Amino acid sequence: MDINNFIPSFGDFIVDCAECDIPKNKALKIMMEFLDNPKKYDHPEIIKSYLNENLDINQFIQLNNKIWKKVN
Repeated sequence: MDINNFIPSFGDFIVDCAECDIPKNKALKIMMEFLDNPKKYDHPEIIKSYLNENLDINQFIQLNNKIWKKVN
């Protein structure tokens, strides 16, 4: 598995971040981390952990719900 299984469209990811009030520069930083290290982010728990460390709790909850709703 890789990051593309969880976030198939990075364009949608940026839109989702905007809808969750995540600043564009932070969303781009997160996206670049995922793109630069796809093998590192090969499991949902690793992705959740990274997002949890880099977003405030409200942003994390909103984005997490959006991402996993699309995956399931």
